[in-house]
Amino acid sequence: MCFVSVLIITQTNNYGHAHGDEVLKRVALLIDKHTRPVDICARWNGEEYLLVMQNCSQKAALHRIEKLRSAITFEIFEHFDHPVTLSFGVTLWPTSSNFDTALHHADNALYTSQKTAVIR
Repeated sequence: MCFVSVLIITQTNNYGHAHGDEVLKRVALLIDKHTRPVDICARWNGEEYLLVMQNCSQKAALHRIEKLRSAITFEIFEHFDHPVTLSFGVTLWPTSSNFDTALHHADNALYTSQKTAVIR
């Protein structure tokens, strides 16, 4: 399970919410392009997405997230003069754990990422 947080607040303030919404739509398309048909992705809480990667080890999840991060970072977004920055919160969701517990762990991981990362 992974939270993906898109940081576009400053640029949205400069260029308007319509452009910010366009960025979020394009990020969603890139997430879709870099996920498998069995994965589930949903917009969550404004500028965040929740990605559930079924039957995926932590190592494989981190590798896939890095490829996604790279693709989004190098995407050209019209009207934005800086790259869109991202934070990720990744956790395993074992079958013995319920959804809320896994969600809590992913949220904590996202918070840590946002507080400690230089490039997100």
